[in-house]
Amino acid sequence: MWLQRYFKETELADAVTTSVEIAKGRGPDQEGPDDYLISKICIFLDRAAPIRYRGFSFMPEAYGSALAAEILHEGDPRIPVETILREVQSLWFSVQDELESGHLGVEKNLGEMRGYLQRSDIGYGLERCLYELNPSLPCKSAFIVDDYIVTIGDLMPALEKASKHCNTKARPMDRHMAAFIAARFSKDIGAHLAALTDRDKERSAIGMLSLLALLQWNSEETSLPGLSAWVGRHLGPAISSYHSRTTRRELERDAPRKVRDGSLPELFDLIENTQKRKNDEDAYAKAVSEYSDLSEEIDDIEKNENARIESATLVGQQAASMSSLVLTMVIITILFLNYSW
Repeated sequence: MWLQRYFKETELADAVTTSVEIAKGRGPDQEGPDDYLISKICIFLDRAAPIRYRGFSFMPEAYGSALAAEILHEGDPRIPVETILREVQSLWFSVQDELESGHLGVEKNLGEMRGYLQRSDIGYGLERCLYELNPSLPCKSAFIVDDYIVTIGDLMPALEKASKHCNTKARPMDRHMAAFIAARFSKDIGAHLAALTDRDKERSAIGMLSLLALLQWNSEETSLPGLSAWVGRHLGPAISSYHSRTTRRELERDAPRKVRDGSLPELFDLIENTQKRKNDEDAYAKAVSEYSDLSEEIDDIEKNENARIESATLVGQQAASMSSLVLTMVIITILFLNYSW
């Protein structure tokens, strides 16, 4: 009514009315519909102004900086995340009379960030957005946070240095480091991240090793003995996943040598050699098949043995019955002869 009466903004008044009616129809949800409604109406009233959502304000092209500031100042990152998940930025773009040339790229980029935020896997989520949108932001992993690592080339030397003072009981990989690698590394590491996230300890350990091995293979660092030893401490599940005791003993014997050499690619090839894994699976499948055949043979023998015992028992019973009959007849004959005599 205010917009209609005092500003003669009929279209704007209708848009606000429609938005309010839609919000009423939805009812309360877990995030609270009023927050979105207020943000929406603010955008309608001042299209050129920054996006405002629950106290968080930003221009779309500056979302990355605003997100970093919120996190670095120990604010509540859930509000910036919620802004993108609820696609408030799309509403802002939709009401602009004219979009600048760079806005289309910004809108697409924020759409990609929404995809990352919808995934909770390691290498995605809030951390991935943080590094994707802020190329100059150093890695915030607790292992190397004091070293100000901005480029992927500085990561492996920093981890080697960290291996000398960090608690190596923890795996040398966390959410910030995985997201930093995913954002700054030129190669696609989706498969490595999927393995790293796997709940199976063996696959997760292999995922960590494969990712770090790939990084060393693409770097100038030919020897990382400290990091190799750190990684090696967490490869027990991967070694134990082999069925063959002989293979496990060989891996446990050879792994320390690869660790001393400081070559993660060679360590990966030792632990997850394709041919070795195939041979182990084939041998295991053959052993399972042989065990199944032997089990069936044993069952057949036991069944036949039971049948023979039952047959022998029956024959014995029949023989005993015949013997008793013959003996009875002999006794009767003797008695009859004695009586006749």
